[in-house]
Amino acid sequence: RSDKVSIGNFVWDDANGNSQADSGEAGIDGITVQLYRDTNGNGVFDPGTDTLVDTTTTSGGGFYQFLDVEPSVAGDATTDYIVAVVKSSVTSKGYVNSSPGGGQNPDTTGDQDQPSGDDGIPVGDYVVSQPFPATLHGQADTGDSGDPAGYSDDSAYMTVDFGFTTEQRHERE
Repeated sequence: RSDKVSIGNFVWDDANGNSQADSGEAGIDGITVQLYRDTNGNGVFDPGTDTLVDTTTTSGGGFYQFLDVEPSVAGDATTDYIVAVVKSSVTSKGYVNSSPGGGQNPDTTGDQDQPSGDDGIPVGDYVVSQPFPATLHGQADTGDSGDPAGYSDDSAYMTVDFGFTTEQRHERE
């Protein structure tokens, strides 16, 4: 697997709405997560334009992984990746995006790989990450112990997180 990368990590119930996976906040299983290529390299998720690479479902406490992914080409934005959570798989469980305006929040987990942890940007029927390159032997992270077997730490992008809150909690904010 030295010629492939892996991408993934965590979808969780952001009970306090602070966009950080805190102790005691549970993962959400059964959420549909898709991996796209930013085909036109414009740095924005374009449903219907960007290429769907793979689909998976969160399990084992809200975790997901895409394995055997073709690496990005350094400097070529058309090979960057976007992770998209299918919004209907979240809303059917009573959850909404914990930051409805979207935006990137800093990764406070100590991981240094791109992309940083966030709770996603709403785009149509999806909540998406920022586009990011997933190159072979990119920058290694420092606090991640969840790299898939067979992938070196610097080719495992296990930092793409999404936090959601219940509609009731969201309405109180």
